[in-house]
Amino acid sequence: MADSSPQSTLLKSIGAFGGVYTTGVSLNTGDYMAIKALGSDVTVLGETVGNINDISGAIIPQGDLILGEFSVVNCSGDAVIYNS
Repeated sequence: MADSSPQSTLLKSIGAFGGVYTTGVSLNTGDYMAIKALGSDVTVLGETVGNINDISGAIIPQGDLILGEFSVVNCSGDAVIYNS
């Protein structure tokens, strides 16, 4: 069960649980809470699984962030996928 305490929420908001740096096309499995586009736009690809319906094909502009709960993130471009 996820920790929903105020302390955990604060730590998540500042990225304290770390993340995964991805470049090119990357398929990652785990418990993730956000995808941030770094040096270029990032495209969310098929096989991404989370609490956002029909996200495949979404483009995250450079510097922007999408929040959600993801168990699989498949994307193309330079991104950080933050752990939850």
